[in-house]
Amino acid sequence: MMLNIQSYEILNFHNDNLVVSRKGVSKISSPSLLAALTQLKSYKNISKSEFLDVLSEHGLNPEAAYGFLEKALSIKEVPGEIYFEKTIVAHDWDKTTGLEALLRSEIDTPLEVSDISDSLKNIVLGKKCYILIVCMSYDYDFIKKIYFDIVSAAPDCAISVCYRSGNSFCISQPYLPKVGNPCHFCSIDRLINYEEYHSGRNTWSRLLHFCKNKHIAVPADSLNILPRSLVVGAIVKKIKLLTHPGSEYRYQDNVLQDSYIDFNENFVRDVSASHWNMCDCSRVQG
Repeated sequence: MMLNIQSYEILNFHNDNLVVSRKGVSKISSPSLLAALTQLKSYKNISKSEFLDVLSEHGLNPEAAYGFLEKALSIKEVPGEIYFEKTIVAHDWDKTTGLEALLRSEIDTPLEVSDISDSLKNIVLGKKCYILIVCMSYDYDFIKKIYFDIVSAAPDCAISVCYRSGNSFCISQPYLPKVGNPCHFCSIDRLINYEEYHSGRNTWSRLLHFCKNKHIAVPADSLNILPRSLVVGAIVKKIKLLTHPGSEYRYQDNVLQDSYIDFNENFVRDVSASHWNMCDCSRVQG
């Protein structure tokens, strides 16, 4: 059995030694246990037998010490197999944003970063990947073609589209064809259809409707440091939720939701999406 040890800190004071983890603060009075914790701090994943061996090497009762550490540290069993083989982030961001470096500094599961192109369907053919199309310039026709080409080539994959939407940035829920949940275009085509008959106050949806009819990309300003940091942080959180063995518990309510980063209030909100009865994904499922 493999264990995932969430990060913790050891604080050494004159009279006391403390360990600080997600579960709180614990006082460590045993020098042997403190030495074992110092050694274990270098591990992220470790087998339970090796974990117990480390405790034994420091003269501790392994079962008793493990029982204490289970309460003091955040230790989780690593699933035997992660569903997704790797994450693929395809984007059109400028290289000066350092997107790839930021993602690689936070994500330690297999990751591939590339440009948005038609070749994506060949890369994921027959594989199980989580694909994120991260675009500043939202070209409806181009994105839709790539999106459904991937769906047809790799129905075991999940795919999200991340795009600028007025004063917010959206990360669409991962669409899994085999699950049959609403896809990205259920939301987008609903907006466009609404603009056809009842033009609303949402300036971005009006712009989207206009650009789609003209077959051009929706223009968008580049992001400054703060909004860009919020977006990258939300993307990393979404990737870890789906692909990281030590991530939080996963439920339908926190996985199958669109995430919106509000640039006016600087916060992230999750919104449930519903099917659009005229969406192409209905034909895919049929």
